[in-house]
Amino acid sequence: SSSSSSSWMVEHSAWSVITAVPEVASRVQKPWLNFTYLCWMAAILTAVCSCIGAVWLGFLALRNLLTLLKAVLIFAAWKLFDQAHLMLEGVGIDDDTGLTDKCWWTDRRRRNYNAEMYVDRMSGASTNFPQDTSNACNKSVNLSGPCAGHVIIETDPRSYCLQEFQFMTWHDSEHWFRMNAWIPDELIGGAHLLCPHLTFFSTSMKIRFSGVSLNETVALWAFYNNRSWADMTSDCKDVPMTTGGLEHTLPALGFTGPYAGPGYDVNVTQPKWWGHEHGLASVMYKKRLTLEDPEVEIKMDGSLGLWGTQSGQRPAVLSLVVTGACSVSTIVSPSYPKDWKLCFPLGPSYGVPCS
Repeated sequence: SSSSSSSWMVEHSAWSVITAVPEVASRVQKPWLNFTYLCWMAAILTAVCSCIGAVWLGFLALRNLLTLLKAVLIFAAWKLFDQAHLMLEGVGIDDDTGLTDKCWWTDRRRRNYNAEMYVDRMSGASTNFPQDTSNACNKSVNLSGPCAGHVIIETDPRSYCLQEFQFMTWHDSEHWFRMNAWIPDELIGGAHLLCPHLTFFSTSMKIRFSGVSLNETVALWAFYNNRSWADMTSDCKDVPMTTGGLEHTLPALGFTGPYAGPGYDVNVTQPKWWGHEHGLASVMYKKRLTLEDPEVEIKMDGSLGLWGTQSGQRPAVLSLVVTGACSVSTIVSPSYPKDWKLCFPLGPSYGVPCS
């Protein structure tokens, strides 16, 4: 009986193993049917997703922190520059508040009310600019209609160009701004001298008329930006900023005026620190050139501010138009050396002459 019992146990154990193998095999082959296994997999997947999300949120937070830090550094650098400007220029009084140190130029530029002062000149302003991407710079131009003689304009070595003056033509030789608003009828069809937009140093232009008979005459029109400005140099008072002293120079040379001049870049959205309608405040003067009085030299003074020869930033913004001539050309004055050039900080058209 003892051997029978042992034999039965062996057979029973073997049978148990045989019957358990398919069950285990089925569980191994199909573990997703096990609820506990699915719960563990869900927990692991949730943990992995949480880690990835935490890493991504950390990256976004770090990027935003770096952006904020960059803005803070820029603001701090700007404030340091502003304080240096105050130290160099002195402390003024703001007429509106009576407080000191309240007219750093980034804010004061916004107090120019050109749009309100020259509202009549905004009529006809258009921002439908032509698709003209040409950077051609003509050194001479022939005019149609009744005309007399030839005009030569001598300039400094920077880029000066000539074009027939019409609505929407360029204002400056860099081709930055358009004459997109009111233009006096007297200027239409004349020869427009495009100057570099800003002049930060003292320079001059000599205009010379040559004709045949004594009764021949041409008209020379000079217009400049008459916008106002308030900074520490002006003791926070509004003063002409971009005239180059022409409001005194032109009358002394026999020009008549002032008259209303054409504006540029009118009704165009620009940075706030440019001021309201920065190209609208234009003043114009006129002079007749004859064989008896054939030549005039216009001098203007601009300064670069902290880097220039004067304390305040006062660039000159000037344009010339000749009407009544058969042809007009521009040349570089022979008084300038061939190696003349502009130096730091504003590139080939702006800056101050290298010593």
